[in-house]
Amino acid sequence: MASKEQRNRARSRRLTVNMILVTVVLTTVAAASIFFGMGYMFALLCIGLLPGIVAYVIDNRRGHFASKTVLAFNVAGLAPHLAASLSRGGGGQGMASLFQNPAIWGMIYGVAGFGWVVVWLMPRIVYRYLEIRAEFISRKMEFFQGQLVDEWGEAVKPPARGKDMRR
Repeated sequence: MASKEQRNRARSRRLTVNMILVTVVLTTVAAASIFFGMGYMFALLCIGLLPGIVAYVIDNRRGHFASKTVLAFNVAGLAPHLAASLSRGGGGQGMASLFQNPAIWGMIYGVAGFGWVVVWLMPRIVYRYLEIRAEFISRKMEFFQGQLVDEWGEAVKPPARGKDMRR
């Protein structure tokens, strides 16, 4: 078992690696968007994808499934507005109008927030479903056991729990 200090060091290293990865990706995208003359688009992507980026940085579980879920919802909220702006020409004026509309930002961040709700809620729903299913199967088996006892007698009934079951 790793000590608390070792776990904290490992978590710190993962956080550092995640921050470096996010910085490299953002720098590459910034250089490409400046090269193609789409500075507004880069700014919109950085600010719009902020919930997904933050989720990636703080998600320390193997697989980063929480951050992938939040990022998918975040992109789903951002994509329609980005596509509409790009279809109008993608110029600075079209992108600037996106920055000035609070309803658009509310939708982008609201959809990302719904991603966090899904990350929080789905494990509880699945747990409850599995619990109900296990209870149903247990009752079904008890019913079948009762039918067997009725048909074959007490000889087919297993010993009561807590007794030696090796016989």
